[in-house]
Amino acid sequence: SRGLCLPGKLRRPVRQISAGERYQLGSTASVPDPAARRAKITNDGTPEGCSKAVATGAYTPNQLATAYEVDPLHASGLEGRGIRVATLAGQRLQKSSIRTWAQCFGMPEPSLELIRMPSSVPSTQNTSDEEYLDVEALATLAPRLQRITPISVPLDTNFSHSFPLFMFGVLDRSRQNGKLPHVLSISDGVCESRFTDDQLTLSQRLLREASVLGITALAASGDLGFLGCQVPKEIAGYPDSSRFVAGVGGTALSVTADNEIADEVVWSTFGDPGEDGVGSGGGPSGVWARPGFQRAPGVGPDLQSGQPTRLTPDLAANAAFAPGLAIFDATMQGWGADGGTSAATPLAAAIVALTLEQERAAGRPQLGSLPPLLYAIGRGDDYASVFFDVTEGTSSPKPNTPLGQSPAGGAAQPGYDLATGLGTLRAKGFADAVASTPPGG
Repeated sequence: SRGLCLPGKLRRPVRQISAGERYQLGSTASVPDPAARRAKITNDGTPEGCSKAVATGAYTPNQLATAYEVDPLHASGLEGRGIRVATLAGQRLQKSSIRTWAQCFGMPEPSLELIRMPSSVPSTQNTSDEEYLDVEALATLAPRLQRITPISVPLDTNFSHSFPLFMFGVLDRSRQNGKLPHVLSISDGVCESRFTDDQLTLSQRLLREASVLGITALAASGDLGFLGCQVPKEIAGYPDSSRFVAGVGGTALSVTADNEIADEVVWSTFGDPGEDGVGSGGGPSGVWARPGFQRAPGVGPDLQSGQPTRLTPDLAANAAFAPGLAIFDATMQGWGADGGTSAATPLAAAIVALTLEQERAAGRPQLGSLPPLLYAIGRGDDYASVFFDVTEGTSSPKPNTPLGQSPAGGAAQPGYDLATGLGTLRAKGFADAVASTPPGG
């Protein structure tokens, strides 16, 4: 099915890999107190913005910019200028909502250019704020992107048809005034088993072509927890399992009064009474062999038995709905807090966009496929300055079992793990590491 009945105020629809995502209206005070440790994190930092946004209790742009060490990049003038990002959309956006969000935080209104592919529709069967989350999360850390291009495809139909259609739009210069995007932020996907062999082959060819053209793709690992795809068997999702895509998992971030990271753990509510049970997606691919570049501390036989396959995710960012990310969508009753790996992915993509702006200014080439670079950095001496290593929590739907508490079952560990990948990006350290890495390094 394409939907899930959610109680009361939790109106956020479920769209395939985004199962369990919810739109939380108003203050986070309405969320039940779960018994599990750190299951509900409050915003103990110092938010800035209009009163209605602050009243949600969600993280605001100034807080996330400080927590993920983006402030030094902003101070050096890196805000996304000249960089184009494309997102996967299922419906049209109201620019007035985006304008209201930007005005609240004293930011420039993001430049949007919607592309409608054949069979796209004005709105999906289930109302969603996914498209607003994509744009506003990108602008949270990269407020002056040259262009954000939501490419609209029919998401009410089989995603295995919609994704190649999205990629055709990505690679079609004629639809984008002759200028392709530099970065793809993809907040949707489905189980690998939902694709036929031919559909996977086509999708991989399109992603490979994008990477050859220098386009960097990031995709959400989903909100169903470790190997959350269970049709017909436990399996990873796609396109985040593609070797040409950086899969983005989810964390639960807490900050100090100065908005610096106090702690960051695996995002999961599977052990919480009264909760729907969602968490960072990830796990071994059931389709793709382990690429040679996927070597780093933590990647070893303890993660997977048998033939080694592609592991997801590659990195992570904040995905917890409480406190969540402050967003505005007039179609979903205004200000609210949002999350999921659909929030984590554009946050990570924004950091990549800022780094790409730095590289272009220095006359260096575009980044292209990101995973090889991530693991090259992860194997180096700068790991701790580039990644915040998440070492607590598990994304297992059965968190209290021996398997659920092991790295092979989705538990965090030092270095790479199947819940948060290499960790969350520390923007300044990442940008510095990219600048010092030879092309193709």
